[in-house]
Amino acid sequence: MICTFLDAGVLIAGIRGDPATVERVLEILNDPERAFAASDFVRLEVLPKALYFRQQAEAAFYEAYFATVVEMVEVSQRLWPRPTMNPSVQGWPVWMRCTLLQRRMQVSRSLSRLRNPRSLYSG
Repeated sequence: MICTFLDAGVLIAGIRGDPATVERVLEILNDPERAFAASDFVRLEVLPKALYFRQQAEAAFYEAYFATVVEMVEVSQRLWPRPTMNPSVQGWPVWMRCTLLQRRMQVSRSLSRLRNPRSLYSG
């Protein structure tokens, strides 16, 4: 079994791409030798916009993909409460919440490296 992590761009191409690209993405998704991994970040990249613009077929495509995922990497609750799929919660657009989360993660990594200088060289 091949564990495959699909980037948001691949998922978007699978629903909005040209016919050849869509066909290739569907081949990957329908490959019985693959298991899929994903993260909350990928979900945040694709689902809110489809829901906001009421693209039901697109949202259903993404939901069907996430239903097949066997390994979901969730956002740490210490960094940010589980992101909601409603793009207008608390008046913050999704892109702004994602930017805030990215900044928090960068700060968290920096603090972690300061506490453990050996990790400065581990990437």
